[in-house]
Amino acid sequence: MKFAVVATLLALMGFGVGFVNVQFSAWVQSRVERDMMGRVMSVMMFSGFGMVPVSYAVAGALTQWRLDASFLIPGACLTLIAVAALNSRAVRTID
Repeated sequence: MKFAVVATLLALMGFGVGFVNVQFSAWVQSRVERDMMGRVMSVMMFSGFGMVPVSYAVAGALTQWRLDASFLIPGACLTLIAVAALNSRAVRTID
């Protein structure tokens, strides 16, 4: 029973993340000039795939230091970024 619930939740999360990634990529591509598209998409791909080993190393170091730090520090960073974005007029006026 527990496996089915976890598998269902993971599948829903996967579909949700996939949907958001496609929407974000389409949004970026609609705002970037054609001659800059390759450069912008290469930076997006590098940040999405190329930085994975670095993030694993940082997460491993945080986990070795303190397990709760591997959740608290990234959560605090995301909260600060979200608050900064909410206080930015440029972000609030994105259509």
